[in-house]
Amino acid sequence: MTLDCSGSYSPEGGTKLFWRFFSGPACRLEHGADGIAAFMPRFAGTYRLQAVAQASGKETTATTVVRVTSPNRPPTVRMIGPSSARANERVTFTAEVSDPDQDPLLLEWSARMGRELIATATGDTLTFTPGKAEQCTVELSVNDGYAEPVKTRTVMQVTQPAEPPKLDIVIEPSSPRTDEDVLLDASASTPAAAGELSFSWTQVSGPPVPPYGEHSAKVLFRAAFRGRVLPAP
Repeated sequence: MTLDCSGSYSPEGGTKLFWRFFSGPACRLEHGADGIAAFMPRFAGTYRLQAVAQASGKETTATTVVRVTSPNRPPTVRMIGPSSARANERVTFTAEVSDPDQDPLLLEWSARMGRELIATATGDTLTFTPGKAEQCTVELSVNDGYAEPVKTRTVMQVTQPAEPPKLDIVIEPSSPRTDEDVLLDASASTPAAAGELSFSWTQVSGPPVPPYGEHSAKVLFRAAFRGRVLPAP
């Protein structure tokens, strides 16, 4: 920075103007024309510098105080979240942030699909539910209050929601009698996409029946009482 006391003068004339280091951390003073000096602090702290005017064997000083702070260091930011999701499924993004200067941080989130803003939040977490299959851009802005915010963003691919498998259950016989074996057959069921089906049967109502093969496509049971048994695959 430049120190300038060149406007000072003595009515008697013949004034010599210069700057003098008075107190504070070590620094450099480079003198230029009368009353002008370049001040180059090397450390943060409070510096006191004197403007000196000398004329006719007399000296007048004026002290200037300069407070120098450390340069601001930006926060570090890491966003954590899924790279893909299905439409109508809830997703959560979290932030890991730190500031080397221990400045308080403001975190601001936004999520967009095209030009449409679909979610905003402040704090460490953003949770939202994308409603359609499209690319979603998630952005996190972190501000320490001293410099431009640090921003990071990611693109999440949103696909169509998963379709449930199609169940096809055959009951044989369709109107069983008591103490008669009943076959429940779901082997004609089909998955919504490529893959294999797994089965799990539970009884949800009716007179209790003995346990049967709960984890296969076909199960067999025998009803000991009259009533209506509702198995659920």
